[in-house]
Amino acid sequence: MRTLFEAFPVIVFRFGPDGELQEHVGGALDDWGLSRNEVVGRNVLGLFGDDLEIHRVLTEALSGKPVRAHGSFGDRYFNVQFEPDFHGDQFMGVVGTAFDVTDLMRAQQELERSEERYRLLIESASEGIVVLDPDYTIEFVNDAACEIFGYAFEELIGKSAFDFADADTFVELAASQLRPATRGSERFEMRYRHRDGHFVPTLVSTRPRRDLSGTLTGTVAMMSDISERVANEELQRNLQDALVYAETNEQRRLARALHDGPIQQLAAANLQLGAVRRNNVDRALADDLVAVEATLSETLRSLRLMMFDLEPANPDDIIGTIRSCAALLFSSVPVIVSIRGELPSLDPTVANSLYRIAREALTNARKHARANRVTVRLVFRDGGIAMSVRDDGVGKAATDPHGYGIRSMRDRAAELGGVATVESPDGVGTVVYAWLPPEPRARLEVDPADPNCCK
Repeated sequence: MRTLFEAFPVIVFRFGPDGELQEHVGGALDDWGLSRNEVVGRNVLGLFGDDLEIHRVLTEALSGKPVRAHGSFGDRYFNVQFEPDFHGDQFMGVVGTAFDVTDLMRAQQELERSEERYRLLIESASEGIVVLDPDYTIEFVNDAACEIFGYAFEELIGKSAFDFADADTFVELAASQLRPATRGSERFEMRYRHRDGHFVPTLVSTRPRRDLSGTLTGTVAMMSDISERVANEELQRNLQDALVYAETNEQRRLARALHDGPIQQLAAANLQLGAVRRNNVDRALADDLVAVEATLSETLRSLRLMMFDLEPANPDDIIGTIRSCAALLFSSVPVIVSIRGELPSLDPTVANSLYRIAREALTNARKHARANRVTVRLVFRDGGIAMSVRDDGVGKAATDPHGYGIRSMRDRAAELGGVATVESPDGVGTVVYAWLPPEPRARLEVDPADPNCCK
């Protein structure tokens, strides 16, 4: 047993009622540079020099009271326990143990320093940090998170994080991103309700918490206030909408000016030429007049196409607008324009872009594809408008990805948060697919246009 004690940083000792050390075992005295033979028979009060605190503890133990204390001797830390030894009423001395807890104390101090560093890091972070349990009850928040919510630390602890979520974004994320801990790390946008009632847009990054066995213990979320970014995006949208509105009004004014001016004048001149030709007996002059009439008719046709290009689409009759454009572009090739189901009310900007994409696709089919048949189909799909423009022409001749027309279709769709693609299956014919949200930049999550969307 003595050998066992000598291997551990502990001292078991006994001293008499006068303080004379009678016995001790253990390896802790080695840390003091003392051997057993040097201390046995000596008074314990004299072993520790002038250390007043140790003298006070030893004196209290020699008075027959149980004492527990901790402190340092040199560069070592000890937990000490003294128990009085009585035989009947006679005080026979003191039995004690002293445990060397230096390594434990130093580890504890390092842990405290580490925790202090982490505390300073968390408290000084500009991002909100929220620690949640598996049921998304708040266990911890830092100062930045308190500022986002507008509540004090004590008011947030124990509340559900979803109590502060905006109902709209809560529903949008419910199917996929509100349970990030079951899926791994996630990153998404969420609006949270501030104490004063306004909503704070945030970018949230989440990471699951697990114990050593891999069991889920909760989630850590970092929240960044993106109010300034959202405000700038809103300002940019408003400016862009104002620009589109001004551009649309100017296009409408030019279209009406064309209709009421040059188109009407040229149409009247063409009628007059026809009358002159019919009343003139000079055959050669009549032939020249026929040629002039043909030129005027083609010019009128070009001006009417230009007028249609300038005139914004009618959001209440997008099908009629596309049909009118097709009738101007194609004289002998049949163009079938159809709709499946009912379309929702379209924003004027969306309707105009849908028409422009259809017109560009029809123009390509007329100029490049040498098509014998063209079909345009629209359907309400994935919360927006899906459209296909299909021809049976030469195929890849009309699908150059670097062509201006194809780029313009893609750009128009992207500006509104939609998509547009051009395909030529097996090199035979061309299909333009487009999907637009019902309102500009609604940014609903959709896959690229589905080839079967309008079949």
